[in-house]
Amino acid sequence: MAKYKFVVLVFLFILMGTAIASMLGVNVQSIYRVPGIYVKWIDIAILAIIFIYLIQLQFNEKRFSNNDFIIPLCYVYLLFAFFQLAKSWGDYDKNSQISHFLCTLSIFIIIDLSTFKIDPEKIIQNIKKIAILSSFALIVSFFFTLYSFHLGNTKLTDSDIRVALDVAGEKESVYELVLVAFVYISALYFALNKSKSWEKVVFISAILSIYASVIYSFGRGYLFTLFLISVIYVFVFSKKVVKSVIQILNMLLIIGVFYLLFGNILRQNGYDPAERITEIINFTVDVDNPEWDKGRSVSRSYAIDAWKEKMWLGYGYNELYNHGLPTDTASAHNFIITSLFHFGIIGTFIYALILLLLYRNSIKLWKILKKEDNYQNDIMKLLVISSFFWIIIAWTQEAFWEKHSLVLQFVFLGLISNYYKQLIAIKATNLIRFRKN
Repeated sequence: MAKYKFVVLVFLFILMGTAIASMLGVNVQSIYRVPGIYVKWIDIAILAIIFIYLIQLQFNEKRFSNNDFIIPLCYVYLLFAFFQLAKSWGDYDKNSQISHFLCTLSIFIIIDLSTFKIDPEKIIQNIKKIAILSSFALIVSFFFTLYSFHLGNTKLTDSDIRVALDVAGEKESVYELVLVAFVYISALYFALNKSKSWEKVVFISAILSIYASVIYSFGRGYLFTLFLISVIYVFVFSKKVVKSVIQILNMLLIIGVFYLLFGNILRQNGYDPAERITEIINFTVDVDNPEWDKGRSVSRSYAIDAWKEKMWLGYGYNELYNHGLPTDTASAHNFIITSLFHFGIIGTFIYALILLLLYRNSIKLWKILKKEDNYQNDIMKLLVISSFFWIIIAWTQEAFWEKHSLVLQFVFLGLISNYYKQLIAIKATNLIRFRKN
C-alpha cells in the first residue's frame, strides 16, 4: 500500500496547492511540480507505480492465481494509445502530448491491483487513514479560501458566481468531487458512529467545510452529490432510519451555527451565503437557461463533428483547438465524447469495457457485503459508494485527461477489485475445505 499512500498524499498536496501558493505568494506551478526538474508530482507517482510493478513481477509471490481479463484488456488499450501517440506525434504541443500519455499510463494502477494481492486488513485500515487525511486537506483548503476571501485575495469567476483563490500560474483544474464524495460519506459514518473524540471533531469539521464550499464553488454536481449521499447513507447504514434522520438534522443544526459564525465574513464582501445557495438551486433546475451548460454544448458539438471524420480511430493525442474550437472555449467536458474524439470507437470501446468490468466487480462485492453487517464490510461499502460518484465528473468535466482525479478513481476501483477477488478466493477455499470434511 506504500505507493498508493504516496499517490493519495500527492493528490491531497496538489488539492491544497492553490492555498499553499496563495499563502506563500508563489507561482502555483512550483507546487504542482518537483523542484529542480519541473516534472509534475502526479507524473512521478504514476511512473513510480509502473517501476515498482515491473520490479515486483520478478520478486513478489503474492499474485492472484486466476488470470483477470482486465489485465490483457489494459495492455491492449496501452498498445492502442501508444499507436495513437506515434500517429499524432507533433500534431499538437509535444509537452501536452507527453503529459496526456502519462495520464493514459495511469491505467497501470488497475494492472498492478489486479496482479498483486494486498492484505485485506491493510486495505480496511488505510481507507480510514485516507479518509482522515483527506478530511484535513479539505478543511485546510476551505478555511484558507474563506480567510483569503476576507483579505480580498480571491477572485469571482463564472459571471461573479464562483469564488476562487487568485494565484499566479493556475491554468488547470484539480477535480476533487470524487474525493469529496469519499470524505463526505466516510465523515458521516465515523461522525455518527463509534469513533475517537478527535476523529469526530475532524470528520464533523470536514462535513461543515464541504457544505460551506458549495456556497462559494457554486457546484451543482456538489449539491447533487451531497443530497444523494445523505439519502444513501440513511438507507444503507441506518439500522434505525428515524435515528439517522435525527442525527443528520443535528448536523444541519451545527451548520446553522457555522453559518452564524462565518457567514458574516462572506456577507461583508458582498457574497451572501443564503442567497448563493438559493441561486445554485434555482440555476440547477433552470434547464431552459441558455447558460445552464456553461457553453459546453458548443465544444461538444465541435468534438462530435470532428470525430465523425475519423470515427474508428479518432485523432490521437491532438486537440480540438486544431479543429476549429475557439481558444477561449472550454473542452468537451464529457468522458465519452472526449474519448471518441481522441481514440475513436475502438479505443473508447476498450476503455469503457475496462471501466464496466471494474464497476461490475464493485457491484458483485456489494452483494456480498450486504449479507453481513460488520465494520470491515461497512468500510468497503463507503469506498464502493463513493467510487460511483466519479461518473458525475466523467460526464460533466474533463476527467479524461485530469490525472489527479483519474488516478484516485483508479486506486479506489483497483482496491475494490483486489478486495473482491480475495474475498471470492477465501470463500472458494472454505467451500473446498467444507466439502472435504
